Amino acid sequence: MASKLERLQTLLNEVQDLRAVADVLEWDQQTYMPEGGGEARAEQFATIKRLAHEKFVADEIGQLLGDLSADGAVGDYDSDAAGLARFAKWEYDRKRKVPAELESAIAQHTSLAQEVWAKARAENNFEAFRPALEKMIDLKRQQAEAFGYTESIYDPLLQEYERGMTAAQVKAVYDSTARQTAILAARLMLDFITVRALK
Repeated sequence: MASKLERLQTLLNEVQDLRAVADVLEWDQQTYMPEGGGEARAEQFATIKRLAHEKFVADEIGQLLGDLSADGAVGDYDSDAAGLARFAKWEYDRKRKVPAELESAIAQHTSLAQEVWAKARAENNFEAFRPALEKMIDLKRQQAEAFGYTESIYDPLLQEYERGMTAAQVKAVYDSTARQTAILAARLMLDFITVRALK
């Protein structure tokens, strides 16, 4: 099993390297890239994201994860190796549902939309950004459909940020926060009025 774990780690490191390159391309676009480079950067970003996706969902990684995810295959449940195998398997099963073409299209549009957004924000012109936003919403809907969901279309997208959380749980948190904020605001206002009346 040690050799399989080492091979998995090598492959996952290569995927992470590609993801890191994509992060640098995105950061550069938002900070130093000269104006007018958006289309070329979008192509580069889309290519790197597609390659990282294809490499990650490859059959070899799936086979290694299948072998290593068995109970006790890489040590006890709390070992680093077992944790890596569990998390990578969860992400692999999830990402495998998304076609590489869609992953690439989302990346390309994200990059193209960045320039549109920067210009629209500078000109305080949301309408200029609306078509790019509408297209991104459509692409993210396609991604959510590929992942699959039972309740909210946002549930599978939320997993990127809070694994295991649902849109219903997020709404409950915000609803509770809104109620508590309203109570706090009312108390502060009452205190303010009381202080003013005592002066």
